[in-house]
Amino acid sequence: MKEYIDNLPTLTSPVEGETLFIYLEASKECISTVLVSERERIQVPIYFVSRVLQGAEMNYPELEKLTLALVHTARKLRRYFQAHQIVVLTNKPTRQVLLKPEKSGRMAKWAIELEWKLYTDAALSFDGSWAGLMLVNPEGKKITYALRFEFATTNNEAEYKALLAGLRMAKELKILYLLTLEDDVTWMTPLQVYLEAGILPEDKNEASKIRIKAPSYKMMNGALYRRSFLTSWLRCVGPKQATVIIQEMHAGICGLHAGPRSIVAKIIGLGYYWPTMHHDATIVLQTCESCQIYSNIPRLLKQELVSVTSAWPFMKWGIDIVRPINDTPGSPRFLLVAIDYFTNWAEAKPLTAIIGKQVEKFVWEHIVCRFGVP
Repeated sequence: MKEYIDNLPTLTSPVEGETLFIYLEASKECISTVLVSERERIQVPIYFVSRVLQGAEMNYPELEKLTLALVHTARKLRRYFQAHQIVVLTNKPTRQVLLKPEKSGRMAKWAIELEWKLYTDAALSFDGSWAGLMLVNPEGKKITYALRFEFATTNNEAEYKALLAGLRMAKELKILYLLTLEDDVTWMTPLQVYLEAGILPEDKNEASKIRIKAPSYKMMNGALYRRSFLTSWLRCVGPKQATVIIQEMHAGICGLHAGPRSIVAKIIGLGYYWPTMHHDATIVLQTCESCQIYSNIPRLLKQELVSVTSAWPFMKWGIDIVRPINDTPGSPRFLLVAIDYFTNWAEAKPLTAIIGKQVEKFVWEHIVCRFGVP
């Protein structure tokens, strides 16, 4: 035991570019992983990760516990996973389970977290446009690719071309799970992908919506257009272009600072379209500084004026007698009521008979003594 303690393995730092190996272990109450590097046929430990299972996690099957150990390690040691190629050493079919995560919702979530990622970006210049894409595998290894366009194109079109190129690369690499992270993912992307490549979203409801919408759209010269019954085909634009168009129509050189309905009608007349035109126009126009400063101030009252016959509270009272309310002998039969004209405050007293002295007593006790002489 002393010799073993004297020769405990010492953690070391990884070398740039080397392949790292990870061992997974799961028990009833905890999960553990060891990240090692093989140097001169000797495995040297780099990092040790352990976690206690809580609640329902202790009832997970062994395969799910091992997968949870891998996911937890990937989160904690993200810098190692991004900088090195990681090889998982286990005698369990963890890879096959991750490729078919439909059996468990949490397995699907973990599979997505360990999936490939596709990053796209684009830019314009005076001599053309370019687009770049980067595929990143779960181990952090990057595959980059650059596209150069010698023809005129918009920023959205360039990003769309990069997305299609990335999807083709993923298909050739037989990637089953791919997360696209574009600089400007718009509502047009699913329609463009379906019309150009015939690819539908995995969600059945979303796929059904795309099939229903697709006949109203068409790809022309690399751009998406929507059918219009009053004008020609409408050019579809993304959120960034939509904001620029609204601002130009509203406050540009020929802008009239009109309202949302007029702005939307003018945009459609110029041949542009996106689904949330009215809502976006309303939001953008509400932030127009010139409209806030120079717009006409509405001076009409929100409701009709109510004439007041009394200048201040308890200045003027109205007194009335309610007809007999009870025919029982000896019980009060009448109700003497006084109401203030200004506040509508009411004072009432039941009486067995209406005589002058009782009315004088009511006015004195309930009005003069409490609120003063009217």
